[in-house]
Amino acid sequence: MVEAAFKENASTARFYLRKRGRSQFSRTAPAVVVSEDDGVPGGDFGRMRERFVSELDILVAIGGPSREEGESGTLNEINMALARSIPVVILKQAGGSAARRKAEMMQNLSVTYSDPEVAKLVRKVNEDLDAVTAEALPAYVDSILVDQIEDLVAVSIGSETRRAADGDDIVAQRRW
Repeated sequence: MVEAAFKENASTARFYLRKRGRSQFSRTAPAVVVSEDDGVPGGDFGRMRERFVSELDILVAIGGPSREEGESGTLNEINMALARSIPVVILKQAGGSAARRKAEMMQNLSVTYSDPEVAKLVRKVNEDLDAVTAEALPAYVDSILVDQIEDLVAVSIGSETRRAADGDDIVAQRRW
């Protein structure tokens, strides 16, 4: 996926790797190597997830473990993005922990996103996506979802409020 994103926009696509452990990546896109976790929640990938999510304009979540108990990395990333008011799109067709988290996310959009236009578009993109069958998903992604994601990023960036950067005490602030 990173290589496909790199072909679309080479300035923003990159791999995120842990300093420890085994990581594989292509040399097509740049790699960000994140230092050891030093007790960060989320285990071996905690700090890497924090860095990754903090740099997103949108999170598209797919799958995750099918088991119901406990937290997963996918859920951690969704929760981190929502806490930062980063738009989240979940492909429920893949099942897993992301699909299970979707209903709760959809119920709380007006709380998660202080800008009603962002909340409205996150809702629309997710609801439109939910109506697509698994068989029709590849064509939908190519023909419609890519444009919807671009629109969502544009609306989010142009929002009257901005998400708090890591370490900010401000939850939302007027754009300059």
